[in-house]
Amino acid sequence: MNQKNLLCSAFWAGMMGVCGFSAWPDVVWTDYPGNPLDMPMPNGNRSYMANVLWNPDLHKYQIWYEQGSIDLVTYAESVDGIHWTNAVLTTGLKVDDLLVGRGYYLYNPAWDYPYKGYFFGRGGDLGDHVRFAESKDGIVWENNQALDMSDATVSGQTISSPDGHAVMYNPAFPESPYRMYLKTGDFTSVMQSSDGINWLWKTYATLDEGFHITAIIQIRENDFRAWGFRVYDTPGIQSFRSADGLEFEILEDPVAVVGGGGPAGSWNDNRNYHPSVVYDGNGQFKMWRSGRNEATGNYRMGFATGVDADLVTPVTDWEIHP
Repeated sequence: MNQKNLLCSAFWAGMMGVCGFSAWPDVVWTDYPGNPLDMPMPNGNRSYMANVLWNPDLHKYQIWYEQGSIDLVTYAESVDGIHWTNAVLTTGLKVDDLLVGRGYYLYNPAWDYPYKGYFFGRGGDLGDHVRFAESKDGIVWENNQALDMSDATVSGQTISSPDGHAVMYNPAFPESPYRMYLKTGDFTSVMQSSDGINWLWKTYATLDEGFHITAIIQIRENDFRAWGFRVYDTPGIQSFRSADGLEFEILEDPVAVVGGGGPAGSWNDNRNYHPSVVYDGNGQFKMWRSGRNEATGNYRMGFATGVDADLVTPVTDWEIHP
């Protein structure tokens, strides 16, 4: 049975008129029967740890995924989220002997570099750290740099996991337009930044434990959705919801249909994790998640579609304009 955190507070009762999130329906997911996706792997033997966005200017989905472990970051495009073309290795991310990957990407055509990427770096004197780079096309990356996160972590909490994070940009956010959600030790921290480079610790995401948040979407002013997972080697994807993008409550653990590991012999019987989610509007969602098969050790990617009936506009409510 799906577990829901029904902790009640005066704040949430005031916001929702209910105790916790029990009145907020979950997204209902349908798994793609052709999973795993047949992703291009010309340079490696993996296709996983993806981050996807919809580019309204190209009218395409853009994906970045890895063909190696924290390595061989690959870019591709799709019109349906299932069939991917124009796959090419990115450039400018590899630095000396460091491993760089697990990126989370933002797109804004108003920026000088429309693409901003936040990456996990491992190795050298820096150890585990967060990196930043920017790009004009999502393929060639420039200004690759390690970020000083010393003001973005609390004493005793460290950045010590490569398994995922999420970043949001909204000029309407109070205080600062950038937010990062990153597991620091046993907790999930929320950091904020005025420029996307210099980060300050804001708060814990008020989760009962630490999660790798790898997908986050603001649907409306007071409706934030997030998806993540606890650890890479235990299949399980969780969903979360928040009214302010800071204090989150867990909705499903695991998410029905797509959250648990697959049956023995399936592409994700050993691991099922690292979701990336895009909201298409009118209650329609798409999810890409990583998995591993126990017998072969193959890392692949699965696809699913989701619907939140509360967000769907009935046909009877449409207006016809000549």
